[in-house]
Amino acid sequence: MSGGKYFSFIALGGENNVGGSCYALRAGKNIILLDAGVRYTADLLTRLPDTRPLYDTWGIESLMDVDALVISHSHADHAGALPYFAGDMGGRNIFSSEAVPDMLLAQNSIAASVSDMIAPVPWGGEVSH
Repeated sequence: MSGGKYFSFIALGGENNVGGSCYALRAGKNIILLDAGVRYTADLLTRLPDTRPLYDTWGIESLMDVDALVISHSHADHAGALPYFAGDMGGRNIFSSEAVPDMLLAQNSIAASVSDMIAPVPWGGEVSH
């Protein structure tokens, strides 16, 4: 990142249909993902966010190069792909509000299978990483 850029942003989902919210923010060498949702489509191959731009544009080698994943809330279009991302990120540095892990369990979401990997942040709290 040069030329006075403070950050770069790539939308990895949410285009042309409902669901699949996933956004990547790069500040310096740090990459943070916001949400890991699934698309509401019958085609299982297109349900997950398309992470290819992270590899093609930013040159990552794996999702282990992502520094953190922040889940905004527990709806499937924002958290449904969490098991995929959590596995590929080594189950580390996943953050949400305190309500998200409990809501995933209450919704009997597939993402509930990895709810114990989420570090809940209290309302108004801060995570420094």
